[in-house]
Amino acid sequence: MDERARNEYLESCHQQLRELFSTDSGKRSDPAALHRVQGFIHAGKVLGVLTREQSQTMMEQVHLEVRGETLAERAQRKARLEAARRGEYECFDTPPSER
Repeated sequence: MDERARNEYLESCHQQLRELFSTDSGKRSDPAALHRVQGFIHAGKVLGVLTREQSQTMMEQVHLEVRGETLAERAQRKARLEAARRGEYECFDTPPSER
């Protein structure tokens, strides 16, 4: 694959991830769109255009651009909310400015 085609592929990955992360506003994203992006990224790995580390970095970057938080920060936030739903309020013992 030449460099131009590789760059087009990577830009297409970015665009698909942007669309996926921006349309999922707290609800479950469209399963078909999620599978399409996963398949597209997997194809890049199989063809040797993209490594697992590069795809992880790309997802982190795009998620930060679109959502303003990293995937790890989002997972922590969701874990705290889930704990609160179960009645575990220890996370709220810490002042908001320190959470």
